[in-house]
Amino acid sequence: MKILTWNILTPGFTAWEPRREAIWQTLRRADADFICLQEPMHQQVYETRHHPDFASAFALVGAGREHDPHFPDGLARLRETDINSPAGGEWTPIVYRRDRYEMIDLPQPTTVWYHPDPSRRNVPGTFSPGASFPRIFTWSYFRDRHSKAELFVYNTHLEHTAGSIRQQQAAQLAAHVSESMKQCRRAVVVGDFNDPTDTPTLAEMQRVIPRVCDDRPTWRGFGPADQPVKIDYIFAINPGKVRFELLEIPRISPPPAKTDGRVSDHAPLLAEFE
Repeated sequence: MKILTWNILTPGFTAWEPRREAIWQTLRRADADFICLQEPMHQQVYETRHHPDFASAFALVGAGREHDPHFPDGLARLRETDINSPAGGEWTPIVYRRDRYEMIDLPQPTTVWYHPDPSRRNVPGTFSPGASFPRIFTWSYFRDRHSKAELFVYNTHLEHTAGSIRQQQAAQLAAHVSESMKQCRRAVVVGDFNDPTDTPTLAEMQRVIPRVCDDRPTWRGFGPADQPVKIDYIFAINPGKVRFELLEIPRISPPPAKTDGRVSDHAPLLAEFE
């Protein structure tokens, strides 16, 4: 099983259209069974999901993190109209290879908002106290169609402003993983945690689920003053043998606005579990 996680950079920072072919080419080459992205908006999720290379072979789990007025309940799903609208905000989708994996129905929503009050965790647009944006994790339960092995997959993007908020979010995520482990003793958690390795955020996670990626920096920035740092991770319970790769960030020319030619400020992470 191969899983890729990549913060592909919000189109609010620089335009999506010049970058998308290079991003899609990287996804094709990775040949992952699970593709977990951070920072895409509806247009990026929609176009990736419907791209000819992915449309027939893959399915998608996820929703936008903000309240979406296109839907009566506010939950930001994929829509066939107003494709380019930013309504719904950023997603943390899990795109999975449906010819190999089937999603097992869950009694709980697959998009969860970070908040200390459990009654707020299924309300679109919910903010953690003090956070700058709503933050979510996407999760689901999968079965390998061939081996019948089962696993949980989680994808998240934590708050970027305050370490104390990230620690609280990581504690909520870790508690959710612990509860899932009562049903299945195999899980993979990936995403942009916005924190280096030696922090309380990472300690919260690793109390429950070990890290399987190395310490090489994943956030690279675009300017000479930007110091590369490790903030993107892959964690796994009962992973077996793992082969980990830190992939190169593709470059394009001419460079998109506010960049040095790289299509994202984050590098993609790829792990293969045997």
